[in-house]
Order: sequence, then C-alpha cells, then structure tokens
Amino acid sequence: MSSRPVIWLLCAGAVILACTAKARTSDGVATDSAVALGIVLPEATPAAPKIAKRHGPLPAVHLETSLDVAVKQGARFTFRATNGSDRKVELHFASGQTHDFAVTDSTGREVWRWADGRMFTQGMQTKLLGSHGSVTFEDGWDAAGKHGKFIVVATIRSSDYPAQQRAEFLLP
Repeated sequence: MSSRPVIWLLCAGAVILACTAKARTSDGVATDSAVALGIVLPEATPAAPKIAKRHGPLPAVHLETSLDVAVKQGARFTFRATNGSDRKVELHFASGQTHDFAVTDSTGREVWRWADGRMFTQGMQTKLLGSHGSVTFEDGWDAAGKHGKFIVVATIRSSDYPAQQRAEFLLP
C-alpha cells in the first residue's frame, strides 16, 4: 500500500485544523485564524460580532448569597446562592465538590471542615441556575463538647462564579 494517500490526508487535516483554530490579534482579541490570515471560509465567524452588536454586552451576573445557622445540639448550616440576573447562569465546578463549610473558633483556628475526610469525583460538572433561580447547600456540625463563639465560612467552589459568606454563632 502506498503512503501517499495517508500523507495527503494528514496535510489536509493540518490545513483544516489551522483554519479553524483560534488566533489572537495584537490587542488580545481571539479570532479565527482563517479570518486573521485573510482566508474567507463559507459561513465564517463574522456572524458572532453582529450578534454581540445587536444585543449589546451581556448584563453582569451577581450571585446573592445567604447563610443561616441553627444551633441545637451542634450547628446546622444552610447556604443559599441566588442568581440575581434576568438570564441563566451556568456554574462550573472542577470536581464533584460544589461547596464547603469551615468553622473557626474565636482565635481563628479551624476546628471543623465539611470536606475533610470526604472523597470527590475528579469529573468536571455544571449546575444551571435559571433567571432568579437558586441553589441551596445544607449540612451540620456535631460540635460535641464545644462551647463559645464560632464563625462558619460557606463557599461555593465554582470556577466562574465563586461565592463566600460568613456567619458568627454561639454554642452555649
């Protein structure tokens, strides 16, 4: 079997890959390399700027967070994040861990962390929050023998919309 067809196929694949890869202009804007090289492809990406101009910039997304603590034979934490915008928001997580709770004492020393001793998948995941939708995370800390003032820090471990909320509570 001749190796010429294989070489031609590899060359054609390299040209297609080069024409569809992203390139950066001198001002740092990502463009198709075909457009940057002056190559006109059918249905090339000039439609994307038209959409951006027609609709304008997307509104900023703000996650509104709240953290409630219920003290009764330990502490129960409820952490809620609400999409404060009129568009859907996709939260991206690098692993199976979507959130965490950490408790520190009055000196700032960490005394408990929800994620300690837990195993999480290494697969990336996403959570979709609709317009004004919310996500809630709940868990409890068995604070046997602990008394005094504590601070809980709740965290959403999203790579694109990280959020954190603190609350102080007292164990009698």
